[in-house]
Amino acid sequence: MKKNFLLLFLVLMGINNTAIAAACTVTSGVTTFPTGTSCKAEPDFFQLKMYDMMLCSAAPTAPTTSAAMVLTNCQSVLTSSSGANVSVTNGGSSTISGTITRPDNGTYTHGYIRISSDFVVGDSRQYNTSLDEDSDGDADGVYCATTATGVDCDSSAVTAVNQTMGMGSTQFGSDYLIEDEVVTGGLVDAWLVDTNQKLEEDTDGDVTYLVGVQAFTTPLVVTDSTTSMNTSFAVSTGMTIIHNGGNPPRLRLDNGPFSVIMTIE
Repeated sequence: MKKNFLLLFLVLMGINNTAIAAACTVTSGVTTFPTGTSCKAEPDFFQLKMYDMMLCSAAPTAPTTSAAMVLTNCQSVLTSSSGANVSVTNGGSSTISGTITRPDNGTYTHGYIRISSDFVVGDSRQYNTSLDEDSDGDADGVYCATTATGVDCDSSAVTAVNQTMGMGSTQFGSDYLIEDEVVTGGLVDAWLVDTNQKLEEDTDGDVTYLVGVQAFTTPLVVTDSTTSMNTSFAVSTGMTIIHNGGNPPRLRLDNGPFSVIMTIE
């Protein structure tokens, strides 16, 4: 008899071009502002919205500008029609609301996920140099934090306001596609798609979802003895600190790479 299938998550894969940035140096709580283009860091708060997760017995067909991804060989594990907000703490786990379904017994070579292309990030930190928060040429302070729409820097600690950060061509490039990103457990492809889940076109600008497919290094096998699908989120690279040039340096914050790895027990 098949046993109930429970759900948790294990997340640790890059899906974003900013993944190539080196980790920021943090010493005694002070972050060294990058001398190059950017560095990646762990934000104080990171939230995503999840709609679908599936296990697939063969690779889904990639979306195009005229057709959504073909998921014929996939079985649902989690669905949430309105999207389930998942707040992530590095090294922790998070319960995900939605309809959970046990897939049939079998061997699954790929995992699929659909999430919002918008992420919520909050962060407050001290830097090793005074930064320009608004490109006016003034050094505003070494303490900087997210606001609802940008950053605020001052000479004393600043309280963070969570900010919604959308993905677009600045992260993915003009083709809205990331291919063969190497992550723990396999290779990941990711696409930005529109409301109809078709590959985004440069001209219409209605990016709505991020869809990702992971090719498992070792296929997942579901049997009668399978009792759980485990996951937890790690966001040590969930924010990108960007050097926007200028003297004093101009600061910009953006979302950073994250990922999804699925394991079963």
